[in-house]
Order: sequence, then structure tokens, then C-alpha cells
Amino acid sequence: MPTFATFLLLLFFGLPAFTQNIKISDHVFLSPINEHTYLHVSFHEFEGFGKVASNGLLVIKNGKALLVDTPADEPTTIELYDYITSELNAQVTTLIIGHYHADCMAGMPFLQEKGVETISGSKTSSICKNTGKAQSQRKFKKALNFDFEGSKVDCRYLGGGHTEDNIVVYLPEEKILFGGCLVKSLSSKNLGNTEDADLKAWPKTLNKVEKTFPMSKIVIPGHGRSGGMDLILHSMDLLKNHKK
Repeated sequence: MPTFATFLLLLFFGLPAFTQNIKISDHVFLSPINEHTYLHVSFHEFEGFGKVASNGLLVIKNGKALLVDTPADEPTTIELYDYITSELNAQVTTLIIGHYHADCMAGMPFLQEKGVETISGSKTSSICKNTGKAQSQRKFKKALNFDFEGSKVDCRYLGGGHTEDNIVVYLPEEKILFGGCLVKSLSSKNLGNTEDADLKAWPKTLNKVEKTFPMSKIVIPGHGRSGGMDLILHSMDLLKNHKK
């Protein structure tokens, strides 16, 4: 996981910047990908890792906003939500949760209170139910395709990896794949937090991702710099080295 000290490099070299990067607060930034899609990057202190930058996705169309993952705590989620509503003049209507860790869903209860529809894989919902966490309203087993203000959104569960429940989200018109923590950045030297990982399934799942979304032009990991399909291959190499 990249620490706060490395964030500036990630921010300015991680994705093509179509406009100036937006600082919302000391805890969260937006980095534009195109005219209606942003990377949201937030910071949280994780025990054993220090201050870590975590990635999420924001899509705004026709005054409506879709989020993929929340920041890792509620106060930062509120900062992001308030900026979207007040400065970008968009209503947050949809949240997709990548897996059950805090850096994906810590802000979900707040967003649900605001009337945001929440979506996750059924495995995520089951884990949350068993551990007393908030559950999404909408669930899917293998795949969920839906229309967001005229744009297609493809959510897939292709197998375990970083966690047993991790999903990926694909925007086919923009060829953007949000891999989340299933995918490691090129600067990653190891797999990071593997406490809840399915190391046996992980390489098989990455292989499925590669075959399912071969046209991806931008691949976004859960932490660190975005890139192309080379992130998938790098993640596979890290898994091979981990086994050794």
C-alpha cells in the first residue's frame, strides 16, 4: 500500500489529468480521468501500514453521481459526499462496494441514510451479515449489468483473491476497469495485506479478469498508481513470488 509520502507521485503520474487535480481536504482528492469520470483518493491511518492512500471511482452524468467504494472512514466519506453535492452539483444515487474491508465500505451506512442505493456481491453481503456490518440493498452472485444515466456498468464476481468476496467494476464505453484490491499497482513489491486473502484462487481470478476484460485501457488498483493491463500481469508475478 502506498503511504502518504508517496501520494504526490501517484497523483500526478497515475492517470492522465484532463484538468487540475482537486483537493477536497487533507484527507481526500479527486483526479479527473475524463469529463465525467474521476478517481477519488483518500487517506486513512491503517495499523501496521501507516497513512495509506486508497482509490475509488466517481462517475457523474446528468446531475447524478455513482461511486465505486467509499473512503475508509465516515468523516472522509462525508467530505467527499458534500463536495459532490455542493461543488459538482450532483446527487449521489448509487454506491458499488468492492469487498467488505473498511477501505471499500466504511462510509456506506452514511450514504444509505442519504438515500443512496448500495450494491455489492452476495458474498460481501453474507460476510457483512455474519459480522454485524451494514449490508447493501442490492446484491448479485456472478454478474450485474445496469444502466447509469445512459452508460453501461458491468459488475463481476470472478473469484476470490485479496478477499474471498472481491468484485471488479467495468465501464465498457470508457474501457475503465476498477480492479480494486484484487489488482496491485506496478510500484507494489508484495501483495500487501493478505490476512483475508484466498491465495489459491487469486491467480485464477486474475486470469479470468484478463480474459473477460481484454479491452481495458485504464486499470485502477485499490491502492497506488493506475495503468493498463500490465497491472494484471504484475499482480500475477507478485503471487508467483509470494509462493516462492
